[in-house]
Amino acid sequence: MHIIKPVIEVTLRNANHIHAISEALKNSIVKNFGVDSKKVSVIPNGVDINLFNPSKGRKDPNRKEKIIVSVSRLTEKNGLEYLIKAMPRVFEKIDAKLKIVGDGDQRKIPENLVKKLGIEDKVFFKGWIKYEEVPKIVASSDLFV
Repeated sequence: MHIIKPVIEVTLRNANHIHAISEALKNSIVKNFGVDSKKVSVIPNGVDINLFNPSKGRKDPNRKEKIIVSVSRLTEKNGLEYLIKAMPRVFEKIDAKLKIVGDGDQRKIPENLVKKLGIEDKVFFKGWIKYEEVPKIVASSDLFV
């Protein structure tokens, strides 16, 4: 990162305007690269509501446990470790399972954390799935993280 940071800094400072997907990213750009905050607009990522809606999946009405789903690349920046570390407390309060959908170069790290916490019977790594399947999995869950 140290090698490329000057290139990023020059690019950002010379841009007419910058689009950030979150306030946190905007604040990071302003703080770390000295960019005027007036040059940065926050436009969150969109969601196609025709694809992602409850009618795309079926919840089993007889299912007692809650299904929690996380869909992302398994990389450090996505913070999956925080979700996994919180899960033992969640499992104490409610009957639930966590489905982790996605893959990445750091998959072993969250898998090892799940083992270390002894929650392998409640956390499931589904791996990479086709994009077309994601709406169905999200809609069939009780909570998306």
